[in-house]
Amino acid sequence: MNNRFSQWCLVSLTCVMFSGCAQIIALNQSYDVQKVKKVAVLGFAGLQDFPSVGTSVFNEFNFALLQHGFNAVEPSFIQQTLADQKLEKAASIDVESIRKVGKVMGTDAVIIGSVQMFRPEGKAEVYTPAAANQSKSGAYELADVPAQSKPVSGKVEKAMISVAFRMIDVNTGEIVASGSNDAKGADGLQASKNVSRGLVKELRKQFDAVLAKRKI
Repeated sequence: MNNRFSQWCLVSLTCVMFSGCAQIIALNQSYDVQKVKKVAVLGFAGLQDFPSVGTSVFNEFNFALLQHGFNAVEPSFIQQTLADQKLEKAASIDVESIRKVGKVMGTDAVIIGSVQMFRPEGKAEVYTPAAANQSKSGAYELADVPAQSKPVSGKVEKAMISVAFRMIDVNTGEIVASGSNDAKGADGLQASKNVSRGLVKELRKQFDAVLAKRKI
C-alpha cells in the first residue's frame, strides 16, 4: 500500500469518525481499475433500532451504480448466493468468504459498507453503532448492529445519515476504493438516496479520471 493511498484512507476514516465531512473517496492508486468489469453490493450493515436504513442504502447504492454506468449484479441473485453459502444471516464476512462469493457471482469486485450514523427526521438524537459491536479485524459487518444514541441541541427537521463503504477485489482481497459520505433528506429514504448517489457519482468520476489518464 503506497503512502498516498494510506493518507487518503486516514482522511476517509477521520471523516467517518467525526461525521460532517463532504464525500471522500480513497482510490488505490496502484490498482488497475480496468479490471473491475462487474461489481456486487453484498450489503450495508445498518442499526438494529432502524432496520430499514441499511436496506435502503443497499437498494439505493445498487440503483446509483447502474445509473452511473457500472455493471452491477442483481440484488436478488446476491441474496441467493449469500444464502447458498450460508452467509445470509452472518454477522460479518471475512476476505476469504468475499473471494468465494465473488467468484460464484462472476464479479471482479464486491462492495460492503455500513451506516456510521443516522438521525431520523424530526428527532434531536443521532444514532451510531455501539462501540462494543465494531467489526473484528479482517471481517466486515453484514448484519445490523446495536446502536447508541446521543442527544443533539437545536431544532432538527431533516434526516441525516453517514455511510462508509469499501470495494474489494475478489481475486486478491485488495481494497480497490473506500469512501464515506454524509447526507440529509426529508426522511430516511431520501437521505439514503442522497448519500448513495453522492458516493457512486464520485466513485465514477475517479474511475473515469484514471482511465482517461491511461489513454493518453
